[in-house]
Amino acid sequence: MVYRYDAPLCFANAEDFRRRALTVVDQDPGQVEWFVLNAESNVEVDLTALDALDQLRTELLRRGIVFAMARVKQDLRESLRAASLLDKIGEDHIFMTLPTAVQAFRRR
Repeated sequence: MVYRYDAPLCFANAEDFRRRALTVVDQDPGQVEWFVLNAESNVEVDLTALDALDQLRTELLRRGIVFAMARVKQDLRESLRAASLLDKIGEDHIFMTLPTAVQAFRRR
């Protein structure tokens, strides 16, 4: 599943982001193997948004779903690194493009 949240991730909408993402996953119970966040519109994030990302990642992991990110720009990558999220997600689940994320899913 590829998911795009077309708003900046910040304290004002971090919970809405997490809730909406899980709602989309819940629409296809048992069918989602990978959740790829298209981060194209999420360049700058604050601590609350990073926490929401980690909560989403943790919940998906609990459900046996791989969390990955695509179209991650350098500023976002640095924020993920500073919050230790890059290590939790794994460099192998951070992709520059959507096609490379899809290729990785197909090779799994």
